[in-house]
Amino acid sequence: MRVRAEAGIPIKKKTSILCAFSIEDTNVAIGLGKFNKKIDQTISQSLKEIKGKKGKIAIIHSHKEISSERILIAGLGKKNKLTSDVIRDVTGNITKKIHELGIKEFTIITPEKISIKNDQVVSAIVEGANLSLYDFDLYKKVNNISDHVWPQTFQMEHTRFKRYMPNTDDRFDIHADATTKMTSSRFLVLFVYLSNNDSGHTTFPDRDIKVQPKQGRLLMFPPNWCYPHTGER
Repeated sequence: MRVRAEAGIPIKKKTSILCAFSIEDTNVAIGLGKFNKKIDQTISQSLKEIKGKKGKIAIIHSHKEISSERILIAGLGKKNKLTSDVIRDVTGNITKKIHELGIKEFTIITPEKISIKNDQVVSAIVEGANLSLYDFDLYKKVNNISDHVWPQTFQMEHTRFKRYMPNTDDRFDIHADATTKMTSSRFLVLFVYLSNNDSGHTTFPDRDIKVQPKQGRLLMFPPNWCYPHTGER
């Protein structure tokens, strides 16, 4: 999926579907603004119906009265529980719904004047849109893995970034990634290296394996006690 951020006035945006978020109990579509009396009344009615509740979605047909063909409003839930994760999840739901409708292009209005920084909001929207349509069964299909040895349901955890600072003792000591009740549901670990490092390695001491970081390289392994590993400088 191709994602692009741009500045503009929502009412003038020519798009297949214009998407906006709504906070619970506010009856406002954030950043959507005013259109004409007929469209505004329909938007108001839709806001009353979904009540801004997380996961609720309303779609309005513009009947060519505005530049966008449709308007989609998605609830984010309560204001005091709003996080980047919520925006990411709701954006994923929006993307899946639009994909089901067979629509190839859409626009999401970035909500402003909320408790989350704008760059974090944009990142959450991009991640939610991209991850929602990813085929998580691709590895399974390519490697012909049977259903009875693959988890029936699974999802990606939130992406974590680790930057090793130069000229320090920064490192990860030896560990496994599924050692508590909370982490025991993990079944795969994915490392994506963002830069080259000729001296550093991800090391599996018990298996005498060292993986050198190369930009774009993917490392995948089970998270349990059979694969203890460390990050070495």
